[in-house]
Amino acid sequence: MSGLTLVALTSLLWMSTCLVVGWRAVRWSDHDLATPGPFTRIRGWERSLWSYRRVLRISAWKDRIPEAGDFFRGGISKRHLPDGTNNTLIRFALETRRAERCHWSIMAIGPTFLLWTPWWFALMNTVFGIVVNTPFILVQRFNRIRSERSLARRGIDAAAIAARCATPGGHLAVN
Repeated sequence: MSGLTLVALTSLLWMSTCLVVGWRAVRWSDHDLATPGPFTRIRGWERSLWSYRRVLRISAWKDRIPEAGDFFRGGISKRHLPDGTNNTLIRFALETRRAERCHWSIMAIGPTFLLWTPWWFALMNTVFGIVVNTPFILVQRFNRIRSERSLARRGIDAAAIAARCATPGGHLAVN
């Protein structure tokens, strides 16, 4: 397989994966997003946001990366919060978890290139997936920590968020 064909096919696979994962993600229920998974769980050292603000300087660049949350019908943009109500902040926290899971899922295809490309090309694609998706994951985690802190100041913790999304297959109960 020629180099140009290899690049074209892998580019097509990356784009297809992004579209399929994004299309599928808008169909994930709030119940499925209400509790963190092993990758989306916020670690203790992240909670202060020090590393995000001081080391990564995330506030300087987070608004410059694309936001495609509303690309598919049913999706929600995370660019701006429409208001500061509890339900809006809960919805925002859920949407950041949805977006983070999307980027983890997209990144996960990198090693599959080993099935049909030379090892060095698969390694390049895996590194590409990590480099491209990591900034999006970091922004989602940063914003989720901020929204959850705001909710915590109002007396709403993760258990309360999960309770509002308690119905399997269900969506956020507005109250």
